[in-house]
Amino acid sequence: MGRSGFALLCAFTLPLLGVRSAVTGESDRSTSSRVTVEWSRVDLPSALVVYISRNGEELVKDKDAAYQGRTSATGDGSLKLLRVTRRDSGTYMCKVFRSSTMEDKVNVSLVVGEVSDVNVTVQRTSSNQLLVHCESSGWSPKPLVSLLNANGDVLPAQREFSVGPDQLYSVGAHLEVEADKGSGTLTCRVQIPGSSLAKEQTIHVTDQFRPVEACPECWIYAVLPIVFIIATVTVLLLGYHVNKDKLKKWRSALWSLKEKALASDDRYKVYGDVLLVETTGASDLTVDANKNQLIVAVSGQLLSGVAASEELARSDLAEMAKYKRDIINKHYHAVKVNQHSRDHVDQGVTFLIQLLKTMRRKKPNWTPEQQLKGALGCYISGEEKIIPLARPEEVDGETPRGDFPSDVVARAHWFARNGY
Repeated sequence: MGRSGFALLCAFTLPLLGVRSAVTGESDRSTSSRVTVEWSRVDLPSALVVYISRNGEELVKDKDAAYQGRTSATGDGSLKLLRVTRRDSGTYMCKVFRSSTMEDKVNVSLVVGEVSDVNVTVQRTSSNQLLVHCESSGWSPKPLVSLLNANGDVLPAQREFSVGPDQLYSVGAHLEVEADKGSGTLTCRVQIPGSSLAKEQTIHVTDQFRPVEACPECWIYAVLPIVFIIATVTVLLLGYHVNKDKLKKWRSALWSLKEKALASDDRYKVYGDVLLVETTGASDLTVDANKNQLIVAVSGQLLSGVAASEELARSDLAEMAKYKRDIINKHYHAVKVNQHSRDHVDQGVTFLIQLLKTMRRKKPNWTPEQQLKGALGCYISGEEKIIPLARPEEVDGETPRGDFPSDVVARAHWFARNGY
C-alpha cells in the first residue's frame, strides 16, 4: 500500500522565515527579508497550487481544494504531503521568491507505489512436468515479475501483465520444467522499477508435488461456483444489451477460469460456494420486463423473486446448453500446450479475476460469497458504486433493476440443481 506521508525536498536551503530583524524598529516583514515559497503540481493540463507561504505564513485561500489540510512546510522549504494516494503521483515544482524576484526553482517527481503479496504454486502433471505458477495483484505502477533459481539467475518464464478496473496491475510468471530436473529453490520476485519496493516468495521445488490429475473430479468443487456464475451471466447479459466485447470476455472466462482455479493449492474454496450466496431473486423491474414468460399458464399468477429467476433460467436452458460440455466435462482439465499464452488467458478471465481480487482486497471482512456477489455488482455497475458500500446487502440496489447479482445467483442455483 502507499505510504501515508511524504516529504518533498527543495534542493536548496532557505533563510529562516518570520525572524525579527536585530535592528531596532525594523519589522520582521521588511522587504529585504520577505520570502515566498510556492509548491505546485505541474504535470497536469493546468498547474495546481499545492502550498504557498509568505514570511512563514501559509496562504490557504490560494491552495487547490485537493490539497486542503494535507500540506505543510518545514523551515527549509520542504513540503510535507499527508494521506498520500496514487492520484498524488506526478511532478511538483518548488519556487522561491525574495521580494518579487524568483531566486530558484526545482522539480521533484513523486511516484506513489502500491504492493501486494506474492503467491507461488507448483504442480506435477501426468506427463512428468512441473508447472510453477507465480501470481500477484494490486500493484501500481506497473511492476516487473521474475522467477529466479537458487543462484539468483532469472529463468526464461512466460510473463503476463494486466490492469484492472481499479487501474492496479496483476502480474504472473509461469514455467514448465522436467520433474527430474526441477528440484531446488525458486524465488518469485515482483518489484517496482527504479525503487526499493518489492515482494518475493521462495519455494523449494521437489518431485513430490501431486499430479494435477490425481483427483479427476476434484476440480468441480473449486470451479463450479464461478462457472455457474459466469455461464449464467453470459446468458443474462443478453437482456441488458451489453456490448459484444463484454460478452466475449465472459464466454472466454468459461474455459480459462477453470484452469486458473486448478492452479491454486486452495482448490476447494477458491471463489466461494455459489450455493451459499444469499439471493432474493428477480426484482419487480425484472419481473415486469419479462412478465410474458413469468405468468403461470394454469393459474395466471405472476411469478416473482427466486421463482421468477428460476423460470427465466429454465427459458435460458437452450443457450446454456452451448456451455454444458465445458462446465461438466471432467476431462477438460488435462494440461494443454501453451496453457498460459495470451490467446488462452485472455481479457475475459483477467477482467473477472481482477474484480474478485479487488473485492478481496477492498472488502476483507466480507465472506467469499459476499465478495463474489460484490464482484458481479462491480462488473455491471462499476467499482465506484460498489466499493463504497458498507454492507453486502446493498450491492443489488446499485445495479440495473436493483437485482443483477441476486438474479444471476438465483439462476445459477437452478442450473446447479439441473445437471450443471
